[in-house]
Amino acid sequence: PSDCVTFSKRIIWIGRASMHSIEAYCAHLDQGGFDNEFSLIHSCAGVQESRERMRNLLDCMRENFAPDELCFASAPGRTEMGGNHTDHNHGHVLAAAVNLDCLAAFSKSENNVVTILSEGYNPIKIDISDTKPREEEYETS
Repeated sequence: PSDCVTFSKRIIWIGRASMHSIEAYCAHLDQGGFDNEFSLIHSCAGVQESRERMRNLLDCMRENFAPDELCFASAPGRTEMGGNHTDHNHGHVLAAAVNLDCLAAFSKSENNVVTILSEGYNPIKIDISDTKPREEEYETS
């Protein structure tokens, strides 16, 4: 994987938004290849923690899906000090960046089922070809 690139001002693709093997990511990670990107997201003090998070996510992908290739993305966190949701109606918001993010790994699937794993939660499977509303899912994410 090569260096990270900022995409659409909100998502940071780690590895230039292209698919790579778990082994390639591990090797790049071991060589400090993502340290610059990690320091931009979490400050220099958070680089080691960022490495561990990525390593844990790689291990999770290997154990649960064993993909040939995968990709990473990081969505940075922000907080809204005032004007929350007024931007939906062309209003103004006072927002500030925080040094938290949502780190995701994803890979190709051979079917239309998306499996979402999140630390501390039960897995969720979604068949994206079935979009009809379900009463039991109302008021849930």
